Amino acid sequence: MREVFLKRTLPEGATAKIFHEVHHTEELGLRNPNQLRIFCLDITNTKFSYASLKDFLVDCVGYYVFDRAEIKKLEEEGHIHSIGWRAMQRMLKNGKVDQQGTGNELSVILLYAFLEDVLGAPKLFSKIELSAFDQVHSDSVHLLPMPDDDSYFQMVFGTSNIVGDLGDAVDKAFAALTELKKTEEDEVQLVSTSFLKQCFENKETENYFVSILQPSEEQVTRPEPAFGIFLGYSIDLDKSKYTNREYPGVVAQKIEMDIRSLIDDIKQKIDELGMDSYSFYIYVLPLDEAEADKKAILQELLIGGE
Repeated sequence: MREVFLKRTLPEGATAKIFHEVHHTEELGLRNPNQLRIFCLDITNTKFSYASLKDFLVDCVGYYVFDRAEIKKLEEEGHIHSIGWRAMQRMLKNGKVDQQGTGNELSVILLYAFLEDVLGAPKLFSKIELSAFDQVHSDSVHLLPMPDDDSYFQMVFGTSNIVGDLGDAVDKAFAALTELKKTEEDEVQLVSTSFLKQCFENKETENYFVSILQPSEEQVTRPEPAFGIFLGYSIDLDKSKYTNREYPGVVAQKIEMDIRSLIDDIKQKIDELGMDSYSFYIYVLPLDEAEADKKAILQELLIGGE
């Protein structure tokens, strides 16, 4: 039993209130732990309900932006209730809305949320934190404790994108993974060293994470690299053909069909990259008009839709 552990920054179950899982029968067929999970927002009048998503983003953006030491400092100074506003101000200073590489993209926030809350892998760094490191290609890095073995962890490197076509989203994700794989060892070292520079609650906690992320020669167990992927895309349905009551069922069927049509392509890309020994954790979310919606949602969050 682990006596010391890395706390999540999001409350457990936060995503379950917003994102509803769509069950399917497709599998990645990998020998190591893996997930392929598809989610859906509430639907009202044949449209996805973005109001609850926006509320979720307001609630979680502070924990996406700030590291644990900064969050603790805000708590001690009595400013924790303004963490969301402070986070948005930092994001605006970091770059424009939906500007790639700045951490100001909807996809990277949702990647962080799914890896932390659905997978159960507390973050080491989110994209906005990683944007300070030129040599890091990941959109998020998380530490996943594996069940039934207190010495076994995975360092999950994330990539994400939201585009109109799900096939294009898959292509972009694996193009990013190709670059990630080239610098995998360097990123593991940089992330480990940078995380250990943060302030810990006490020396016992610090020593524990040193033993995990920078073990001595006698301790040969290191976190194994794994990959997390978030994919957003346009559902591409003719809403005029369905009643409001019919539409949610049609959406579920369409999502299942979309995944079924791409599962072989995903498996092939994993094989072509020689990554069948890695764990993959893939999360998919349809939107109405992915390209337009991702910008509008984040713009409203950061600058009130101006």
